[in-house]
Amino acid sequence: MNSHMQANRKILAIFAALTLMLAVSACTSRSERNNLDKALDDAAAAINAKAGKLVSYQHTGGGLDGPRTLGVVTLRAGSAVAVAEDQVKDAEAAGYKSQSSPLCPGRTGECGFKGPSTLPTLNIETFAENTTTRTGMHIPPGMTLMIITLVAHTAQVGS
Repeated sequence: MNSHMQANRKILAIFAALTLMLAVSACTSRSERNNLDKALDDAAAAINAKAGKLVSYQHTGGGLDGPRTLGVVTLRAGSAVAVAEDQVKDAEAAGYKSQSSPLCPGRTGECGFKGPSTLPTLNIETFAENTTTRTGMHIPPGMTLMIITLVAHTAQVGS
């Protein structure tokens, strides 16, 4: 092997090491994800996000995949307006302030919330009875589908 090929291999090895270091530093560490997940879980509990029949409870994102997020999907008995009003009351009791008006209207009513920096960003979306979600799920009579999305702020790690 000549010196030119050896130099190229060294440069390639250095480049690969730097790329790996950048990728690792850009990703959220496992302990940071665990801390963010706990903050999201605590916020979900504080706003009673699991009320009704739990359809889905999933953490996603973090690092290169965007902010750490918790999605909670439930089916709840009652009209979309009544279900949304109950959820908004729970959110406000936990420290959130609604940014939306009117309250979660229509087929896919959506409410955005802000709160103190210690709380994740909150979004609530409702689908009324006898409608179909964007993923094709039909909402049965007398029920409302509630989608709650909580998005962690990186500053919440360790708080």
